[in-house]
Amino acid sequence: MIYLKKIISQDIERNPTFSQAAISGYFCIDIPNGEEVSRKIILKPNNIHFDIIFKHRNTRNEYRIFLNELFTHITPEIGDILIFSKLDATTYECEYIGLNNPQYISISARFNGLSNHQFLTNI
Repeated sequence: MIYLKKIISQDIERNPTFSQAAISGYFCIDIPNGEEVSRKIILKPNNIHFDIIFKHRNTRNEYRIFLNELFTHITPEIGDILIFSKLDATTYECEYIGLNNPQYISISARFNGLSNHQFLTNI
């Protein structure tokens, strides 16, 4: 399964948002309030390895996702797409598709309506 995440303004200005289905179902994260867990990411095509951190907020039933390391390797713009592919329970590949990428139009068409999250069986 593949998880598509379209970059929105909040992702750049504050902390990225991921759907609850992505947090629990795709990234397999279910931790108590105030706790955090990391997942390994391999950024394609350069094979840059780093961790992203998911933290369950104390105040609400939601997670904060810290992509600081990812954002040092890409220059995200609103509308760009991140494609996550699961390698194992804690390791994921991530491909960054910018607005100028030739694949952008066909991948962007896979989103339903105004959603900025999409699960696919393949691309």
